[in-house]
This record gives sequence, C-alpha cells and structure tokens, in this order.
Amino acid sequence: MKTGLKLLIGLLVLALLAVFIVTDPQSSDEPEDDTAQPMEAQGISMSFVGDILLASHVQTGINRSGTNHPFEKVKPLLSSSDFTVGNLENAVGMGGIPQPDKEYTFRADPMVLEGVKWSGIDVLSIANNHVLDFGPEVFDQTLNNINSNDLHYVGGGRNRAEAFSPVILEKEDKKIAVFAASRVVPDVSWHAGDSSPGVAGVYDPRKLIEGIDYVKEQAHHIVVYLHWGTERETSPGSYQRRLARQLIDSGADVVVGTHPHVLQGFEFYNHGLIAYSLGNFVFTNLENDTLILTVNFGDEGIESSSIIPCKIRNYRPEPLEDASRIEEFYKMIEGRSFGVGVQNGRLVDRGIEEGF
Repeated sequence: MKTGLKLLIGLLVLALLAVFIVTDPQSSDEPEDDTAQPMEAQGISMSFVGDILLASHVQTGINRSGTNHPFEKVKPLLSSSDFTVGNLENAVGMGGIPQPDKEYTFRADPMVLEGVKWSGIDVLSIANNHVLDFGPEVFDQTLNNINSNDLHYVGGGRNRAEAFSPVILEKEDKKIAVFAASRVVPDVSWHAGDSSPGVAGVYDPRKLIEGIDYVKEQAHHIVVYLHWGTERETSPGSYQRRLARQLIDSGADVVVGTHPHVLQGFEFYNHGLIAYSLGNFVFTNLENDTLILTVNFGDEGIESSSIIPCKIRNYRPEPLEDASRIEEFYKMIEGRSFGVGVQNGRLVDRGIEEGF
C-alpha cells in the first residue's frame, strides 16, 4: 500500500514538473550550456524636444504647482528613451543685470532644474540667444546649476574648447556624441573665446565640423543640435538646408533645429535625418503645436524615427489624444517636410529629393 502511494505521488510530481517546463517562458529545447553567452548588443533610443523656457509665466506656474508641473503630462514619454535632449531657453541663477537693448530677457530660479531632471531629460543645449541674458556671472551659475542637478550641458562653456566639446552618452558598448551650436546671438561677444565664456557659434561651421571629424572614429553615432532659422517661419532657409547637409556629409547622423518657435519639417539625406525646427516645448504659449521626436539607432545607423504629436496648453506640453486631430497633425508635418511621409507616427522616406 505504501509502495503504491509513493508511486502515485511520484507520478504527480513528474506531471507537475512537465507542466512547469512547458509553460516556463525561459525554457528551451536546446541543451544546457554552462558557458556564459555574451549579451546581444541593444540599440539606443534618443528623444528630442524643442525650446524649454522655465522663466516668466512658466516660473509662476512652477512656484504655484511645483517643479514637476511643466513636464507631468510628458514624463512617461521622455523617460522611456535611453537619452533625451532639449534646448534650455533661459539663464538659471540669481542676480545679474539684464542685457541692455534686449526686448526679452529670461532668468529662472535654480529649482526649476529639479523638474527637468525628473522629466527624463538628460542633456540641455545652451547654444541659444537667451542663456547669457543676465551676463557672464549668471551664465556661470547656469553651468554649475545644470551640473549640480546631474544634467549635461552642451553648446556653451567657459571657453571655446568647452563650448565646442560634445557630450558623450554611453549605453553598454555604444557611444553617441552630441554637439550643439547657435547661428542666433544678439552679438558676436556671446561667442565663447579662447579664455572667455559663451556659446558655440556656427556662422562659420569649420570649428563644429572639426569636432565631428575628430570624434567620429570614437563615437558610433553623432547628433548636432542647432539654434537657427527665422522666427515664425514654417520653412527653413536655404542656408539651413545647405548647412544640415554639410554636417551630415561630415559625419553627423541627426541634425535637430530650434529657434523659430514653430514646427518645421523633416528631411532624410545621405542616411541621416534633419529636423529643421522642433518649435517650442515648454514655453509661455497658452496653446501651440509641438512634438517629441524619437530616433532609434542600430549598428548601421538610424533604424527608425517617429514623432509624438503634442499640444502646449497653458505653458506645458501634453500628447494629443483625438485620432482625427493626430491625423491632421501628421498631414501638417508632411506638408512642411521634404520627401518625408508620416505613417502612424513613423517618419518614412518617400525617396523624393527636393532641391533648394
């Protein structure tokens, strides 16, 4: 009797083990190998957003609702990428004197950067026409405050060498070099000098191209984030298209633009992607179209790129939810682009090269 009971229990145990083996998602028909297998290299995802202004009306909202308020609706999207880059459109510090004869000058309290870090943004371009609004002392504070929040800045620094140096982002064994530069400054004195602070100027692109040429043997992918163009224009100028192509021919994979405060279109060129203007993202707009651009890199370069349509409502961005409005958004982007279609958010090269 005891023998029969033991046999029955043994059969039940075997049956349970068989069920476990079939349903275990980690199981395999292959024989076990005690040799450690190398992890397969993964791709890298990067998101890009436009101008981020955290002063003025936005600062008022932050004071009332907290540092995370501007990014609450988009944090899940920004933090889902490996890295996210945006343009900081103001100084961050205390004191200083507003630049004379400048219509708009922006300076935010250092606490605003806590919300930037929380949002999932990793890198801030400071190559623009507002980061020095309150002079070199507050500019220096801005650099320190960005670093103290475990964020990276690019496109400016305490001298020319730092301003033109890229941020190197790493995931496993892959490196992405991010450069930034501006063609929009109030005065050339804003350009960083050999021993003076400022931004990386790109009226003459040779210094930027030298940097790309130097780093392309070390980095797997190269991104250039530019402040350029004409405000409120929905199409780039011919010089922008020439410069973007020159940078891609020099080794850049992606060229991203800001400054016009409105969205411009996209273009594929020589295996690279150009986003002429991502418009405003967090800004003093009650309403405005904006988007999040995501680029997925693989071993051979760009594997895919896509956009998430958003709307600025009361100074902060939120994703569009209405299907018909999303389709209208895609059509608008197609109309402003050069041979690029949008299919369910994915940017598609139509193989049409447009001259300029």
